[in-house]
Amino acid sequence: MASILIVDDDDDIRDTLVDLMRSKGHQVSGVADGADALTLAAASRPDLLVTDIIMPDKDGIQTIIEMRKLYKDIPVIAMSGGGKIPASVYLAHARAAGEMTTLEKPFKVTAFVKAVENAMCH
Repeated sequence: MASILIVDDDDDIRDTLVDLMRSKGHQVSGVADGADALTLAAASRPDLLVTDIIMPDKDGIQTIIEMRKLYKDIPVIAMSGGGKIPASVYLAHARAAGEMTTLEKPFKVTAFVKAVENAMCH
């Protein structure tokens, strides 16, 4: 199975996604911010990056850009629930950082599982 790195500053979302992917047999790590994600990824290359966009310290877009410098071909799933700006705007900015799957929060578990499966096939 795949090694998946999930980055989200919302503990409940991160823990739910980590548990879900572990139940599917994947090796999963979860961290709360982009800086921790990059440190972890430098030590052990993940097969897939799943990241929230709006996070303190290092946001998801910065994380994606820096992760792609380390691993040019890493598949990425970007997630956002928006904020003062609609999620679709944040996700459009994420897509500008490179080809990836995007999910607008809240999303269904089945949509997330399908996005992971699709990302791992490419």
